[in-house]
Amino acid sequence: MVVTDLVFADASPMLLDLDDLGAERHRHLLDTAAHFHAAACRVIGRLVDLDSETDLQTVLFDELDLPQTPDRATDTAALYALRDEHPHLFLTHLLAYRAIRAISTAQCPGVGRL
Repeated sequence: MVVTDLVFADASPMLLDLDDLGAERHRHLLDTAAHFHAAACRVIGRLVDLDSETDLQTVLFDELDLPQTPDRATDTAALYALRDEHPHLFLTHLLAYRAIRAISTAQCPGVGRL
C-alpha cells in the first residue's frame, strides 16, 4: 500500500491511499467503457463484441449498411473518417468506448477485456 504524507481536507488531516485511488480510477474507467458498450448495443438492438473486427464489419457494413472503408477496415482512424462522412450513433458510442479503453490501458496496465 502506498500512502502519501498528510493531505488536508476541510482542515482535518487524513491519509490518502494512492492504491485505492488507482483502483477507484480503474473501476470508473471500466464502468464508463461498459456504459458506452451498452449504449452501442442498444443502438443496434443486440449484443456485439466491440473488440472484434469481424463483429464490427458485420454490424457496420452489413447491418447498418454504412459505406465500406478500404478493406472493410475497423481501425480507429478508419472509423473516425467514416463517422465524419456518415454520422451514426453506433459509431459515436464505439469510438467513445475505444477512447476510454485506450485511457484505461495507458493508466491502468493489465486491464483485460470487458
